Amino acid sequence: MKMQALKGLAVAAFIVMLGASSAKASTPLLRADIPFDFMAGNTMLPAGTYTITEATPGVLQIRNEKLGSDAAFVLANSLETPKPQDSGKLIFNRYGDTYFLNQLWSDISSYSVPMSQSEISLSNELAAENPPDVKPVVVVVSLR
Repeated sequence: MKMQALKGLAVAAFIVMLGASSAKASTPLLRADIPFDFMAGNTMLPAGTYTITEATPGVLQIRNEKLGSDAAFVLANSLETPKPQDSGKLIFNRYGDTYFLNQLWSDISSYSVPMSQSEISLSNELAAENPPDVKPVVVVVSLR
């Protein structure tokens, strides 16, 4: 838990040093119309149209196109892709009515987003009642 908090602080400090201009200069990985509120890391984002870019290696920026202030930065692990993707997709873990970003697949790269502290807590709460009913939800998106 301490390690995740330290990683979060390190990412936040790096992003502040990097500055908004260089984050905006990144090439978008994909553009997505997400029809539900969702968690990206520990940040709740409303339904809407999002542009996702790689802010720095291993850090994704998820920005709402209408509400520029609705953005999240999440740590992500690169996934091996056997072949280029024809379309993009986002995969969410759904617990009841709460959605957590889990994976991103674009034509140039793919990422896995580790479980956030919020997702771990919710999973543990549900497990205390009965086995959690986690349902993957796939949103097919346009590439850039």
